[in-house]
Amino acid sequence: MSWHRRSSKDKPSSYKERNEEQAQVSKKQKKLKDPPSAINSALRLLSRREHSKHELRKKLLEREFEVEQVDTALAKMLEHDLQSDERFVKASINMRANSGHGPRRIKAELGQHQLEEGQLETAMADSEVDWTANARQIVIRRFGKGELDFKTRNKAMNFLLRRGFSFDDAKLAVSPSEDEEME
Repeated sequence: MSWHRRSSKDKPSSYKERNEEQAQVSKKQKKLKDPPSAINSALRLLSRREHSKHELRKKLLEREFEVEQVDTALAKMLEHDLQSDERFVKASINMRANSGHGPRRIKAELGQHQLEEGQLETAMADSEVDWTANARQIVIRRFGKGELDFKTRNKAMNFLLRRGFSFDDAKLAVSPSEDEEME
């Protein structure tokens, strides 16, 4: 590779000419690089995890795509079944249940996604999550196995209620199980 110096003819004579030269170079680079389309951005978002239609729309608009582009991209996603609110709800329920959240908290979080009416209730009813068993596992993990004293039982109940479990599920989770009563 040879190094050469610019001759005085090649050198831009002023700051303005230098900036114009840089602007021309960046225009060429922009032509070579096609800006990401709304569809590509949506696909990248969906490749990480499921998104609701409302959430996907919001994120695309934040990335400064025009409303028409976003609407077209979402229509194509729905047409090709790449985005589905039903899939989003099921995945979210399973993910949140596995991370120790109860049905009330999950409903509250998913209620912010502007889902179709009845879709959330149907998905919650169809989910195969045993909320009482989940609550019991959380109590064992957090407070240990075995019978709990009154103070610890109250702490566990309050903890489960804050996590979104119903009072009945929390009460069953902190009460001694049939296996422990036999011992």
